[in-house]
Amino acid sequence: MTLASLGARLRRSRETAGFSATQVAERLGCDVRTLYRWERNEFEPSISMLARLSALYGVTPTHLVSGDDSGTAA
Repeated sequence: MTLASLGARLRRSRETAGFSATQVAERLGCDVRTLYRWERNEFEPSISMLARLSALYGVTPTHLVSGDDSGTAA
């Protein structure tokens, strides 16, 4: 079990997938400041946005939420 926060997992997953924050914001149609707020744990993404983030990053929503290390999307 990992103790990293949701924001840390979002940031790490984005970086591992090779995306800049600007690229992700453009693909999701959100403001880059919103993405940074999620990554700093100031706000949490909605469930639908979490699903879109997980698809973009190639991980499961469970991985983003809980840090389950078996979270690579099939």
